[in-house]
Amino acid sequence: MVWLGHWQLTVSEHKGFSLQNFGYALQWWAFSIAAVWMWARIVRDRAHGEPVTRAQPPAEHDEPVAYRRYVMPTAVETGDDPELVRYNAYLRSLGRPEHD
Repeated sequence: MVWLGHWQLTVSEHKGFSLQNFGYALQWWAFSIAAVWMWARIVRDRAHGEPVTRAQPPAEHDEPVAYRRYVMPTAVETGDDPELVRYNAYLRSLGRPEHD
């Protein structure tokens, strides 16, 4: 990443100091610093023997979780627009089980 930052800086210089490419060069160097900082933290944490936190398994419950089916409200239907009434009837029919 340091090399990429240097390359981006030379591109900036060849374009007569392009501010955009100069910003990219700074970003590459910031990424380099962040990567080294994270690596150092990981090495330090492992050296001190700090435990790795892991997700706890969910607590077991005696009761099963109830399943709720969401039913779309039908109170929106108005008699003003016949197309809207037909469309709402169609949507309601999609939620009903089909009878053969």
